[in-house]
Amino acid sequence: MKSSILIRLSSIALTLVVGIGVGLWQVMPPSPPGENSPYHPAYQRMLANIEKFAAEPHPSGSAEIETVRGYIVAEIEDMGLTPTIEKHEFTAAEIARLRSSPKMLGQEKLEVQDGDRPKEESSVVTIDGALPPNLPLDENGNLTLQNILVKIESPDADGGILFVSHYDSQRESPGASDDMLGVCSRLESIRSQANNTNLKTNLYFLFTDAEEIGLLGAYAFIKAHPEMKDEIDVVINMDMGGRGGIVLIDMATRKAYPLVQMILKSGARPMASSLVVAVDVAGSDLTAFRSNGFNGIGMSATASKEYIHGPTDTYQNMNKATAWHFLHTSLALTEYAANNSLAHINDAPREGVYFPFLPGRNILMPAFAAHMLSALACLLALAWAILQIRRKQFKVSFSAIILGLLILLTAGSAVFLVAGSYLFSIPLLAMAITAFMKKWKAAYIAAGVLSGITALLLWTPIVYLVFEVLIKPMMV
Repeated sequence: MKSSILIRLSSIALTLVVGIGVGLWQVMPPSPPGENSPYHPAYQRMLANIEKFAAEPHPSGSAEIETVRGYIVAEIEDMGLTPTIEKHEFTAAEIARLRSSPKMLGQEKLEVQDGDRPKEESSVVTIDGALPPNLPLDENGNLTLQNILVKIESPDADGGILFVSHYDSQRESPGASDDMLGVCSRLESIRSQANNTNLKTNLYFLFTDAEEIGLLGAYAFIKAHPEMKDEIDVVINMDMGGRGGIVLIDMATRKAYPLVQMILKSGARPMASSLVVAVDVAGSDLTAFRSNGFNGIGMSATASKEYIHGPTDTYQNMNKATAWHFLHTSLALTEYAANNSLAHINDAPREGVYFPFLPGRNILMPAFAAHMLSALACLLALAWAILQIRRKQFKVSFSAIILGLLILLTAGSAVFLVAGSYLFSIPLLAMAITAFMKKWKAAYIAAGVLSGITALLLWTPIVYLVFEVLIKPMMV
């Protein structure tokens, strides 16, 4: 009897230690490349540029952002490319209108309404909450911003992909992670393809200004380039939501199967989860593109959010492993886009269910397969319950209650929460298979441990994300 209890306790302890340990390993960024790695020079250049570019705060309209813009342009010109500086001017009325209703770019004239009466532009600045504080307006009450656009095109390329990062910071933040990390990793992506004359997809790199005061650079670009709606197949935005953690992919759409498939084929190893949309926070440049009909992907890391938008967002505080993960992801996606046409990626959007399983690995399946998986799990569990009743071995117990609850959750998630159905269906499937093996004692114990580890591998990353994104910021 004592040995039986000891075996049970040992198996539970092993399940928890291995399952939670490997589960947390899935959400840790990979170690930076060593000196012998072919990626090491690009990684070192990126770090050096981040340290240089994020030496001090550089908000839109400041003298410091002029310096950062010069750094970026110089880097691009050293690659033999010619960037385009696009100046855009916003009135205070336009900024207020954008912040109150971002889906506005079909309108030729922007007005801010006070009830049914249009406000004169000169009085718009008095609207409570419509304009951010310390808006850098000129003597005419206007804001001038400057986007930087780089094109690497080929006459034989079919379609295009737009990579976006912003180079302004909050007024008191050096902006090392948000978003010099995005900018400098993009510079290395440009460098990797600068001399590629055999592109299968046109590459566009946009560095936006005034993201931190209302995504103004992104909106200005969209309004200035209506032709891009037909030329761009996918927008990929890189913008940090924290100073560390693993790179997360935010699809914000259920029709994400082809986009996730592209990511997996590229060799990039971010964490892709159908449920990231539920815990991620909107508000990056990608919001502007999505609200105007572009198909896009967001790349972010959300751990340690308390470091962002303040004086602590420095190069010294930046997580270097996260920086490497961003660089590797950016390089892999750029390489894939350069060598593969994306022209048909939006032709037949399908709903996909995807989740991390083992470090650096993601599983992708069509929504139909997720429904079938849930149905199979429920049928096997019910079959086992019926078999137990027929053998007169069924009894009310803690495990029976858990089994019944899992069946209900699996059925419900398959209908209402397809994106997260794997969280219930796979553990239930493992439990049901384990139950059928019960007459082989050793095999039953081993299968029980493995099914428990499997469940923890699925749940630990989600619990970690919910804690980092939603709970931890409220504790700071």
